[in-house]
Amino acid sequence: MSNSYSKLILDIKSDNIVSLNLKPKRREVDVRYKDGTERTISILPNDQYFLEIVQSNSVPLSVDYLKSEYISASVFTNFTLILIIITGLTYLLRIASKSIKNTFNFLDKSTQIVPKEDLKTTFDDVASSNEIKNELKEIVSLLLDRSKIEKLGGKPPKGVLLCGEPGTGKTLVARAIAGEAKVPFFNVSGSEFIELFIGVGANRVKNLFEKAKKQAPSIIFIDEIDSIGSQRGGGIGNGNDEREQTLNQILTEMDGYNSISGLVVIAATNRPEVLDTALTRPGRFDRIINLELPDKDSRHKILKLHSLTHPLDKNLSLRFWASITSGYSGASLKNLLNEGAINAGKNNLKVVSNKNLEQAFEKINFGNKFNYININQKRLLAYREISKVLIAKSIAHTEYVHKISIYPSLNKIGKTIFLSKEDIDDQLIYTKNFLISRLMILLAPRAAEIVVLGNNEITKMSSIEFSQVWNICKKMIEKFGFSKT
Repeated sequence: MSNSYSKLILDIKSDNIVSLNLKPKRREVDVRYKDGTERTISILPNDQYFLEIVQSNSVPLSVDYLKSEYISASVFTNFTLILIIITGLTYLLRIASKSIKNTFNFLDKSTQIVPKEDLKTTFDDVASSNEIKNELKEIVSLLLDRSKIEKLGGKPPKGVLLCGEPGTGKTLVARAIAGEAKVPFFNVSGSEFIELFIGVGANRVKNLFEKAKKQAPSIIFIDEIDSIGSQRGGGIGNGNDEREQTLNQILTEMDGYNSISGLVVIAATNRPEVLDTALTRPGRFDRIINLELPDKDSRHKILKLHSLTHPLDKNLSLRFWASITSGYSGASLKNLLNEGAINAGKNNLKVVSNKNLEQAFEKINFGNKFNYININQKRLLAYREISKVLIAKSIAHTEYVHKISIYPSLNKIGKTIFLSKEDIDDQLIYTKNFLISRLMILLAPRAAEIVVLGNNEITKMSSIEFSQVWNICKKMIEKFGFSKT
């Protein structure tokens, strides 16, 4: 190779060559001499010296690329480009299909279906009054056996509206009805029907009722129905907003199915006064059950029920705690026991004692205590709180004092806890004398400030009591008719 290559260089310099045809793929060059002969000589790849000699001697040089090189390069380039395009389109189509799927899933994503096999809640878990339980048992009996009233031409109720303060167990009652009847339970919140897109809520309602009809007998439970069932006419667009369309669809669906099919709609709200009259009329929600705050006996039952999971001290009396927790809901009583268990756990105790519940009771009513007031402020708070006690002790028709605190906590500055006496415990009807005695107790702190500090040194701390006095007086005059004028 070296001899032929060296001779080729000499021939180029001596001007014996007519033309050169370079084949880089084969590392060869075809040489055509002036005498007409032709030879093929091997060269080194990328031989810059060879190219410089050829260029300096002005020898014609042509480069012969093989067609296969062009074809392979072109095929590789085209295949890579096509692969990139296909991959990009696949990714975009996957994102688009996922978005479309999520869009149509708006219709179903809010519904939580609980199969009848998974419903373990019964009326034993509901510590309501006997009257409420009897009414709930009647609804269950109509779900299980409708033949009795069908023979008489009657129809079971289409809807049941549960009304009550937060924490009174509305959701628990609905689950207990489904658990006793052993039917599927469709649980949905009223706020979950509302979406950004117009018409989505109405379609969700339609799909929900279609699913429930297929599994009838079944129960649809709509929690916080006041979020979509409030009075119509107050929306934007002359009643064409999303909330009102959803409500109209609910009304249509409740008119469209036959109550004999075994489908019952249960709704819960703590604001029944804002509901649309078309929703609460007979034929839609036939039964309205008011779940009031539990009385003393019901509170005792609730405490016994929740205490099954807490080891209690043998000296702890649940009946005592039921008597001093007037105004507590079922959720509040459960929280009281839970806070007591937390206090016992902090002190490494094995049982929950009266002291633990007392600490929990104080924390719930007083909050966390802060010592950021000086001795003069403490003295003033003591005068203010003791004035309530003096007035309460000196008048009849009032409650008895359970605990006094002058520690500031959150937005409270001192507090006196009054507990009901046996004869006025959990009463629903308050007399004029009782309300007047309540007003006297609320006005006592300002009177104490005047006596101790004088008119010019009174403080703003009576603003909360004045607000309560205003509300009571307003009701006594406007609603109760206690004013002679």
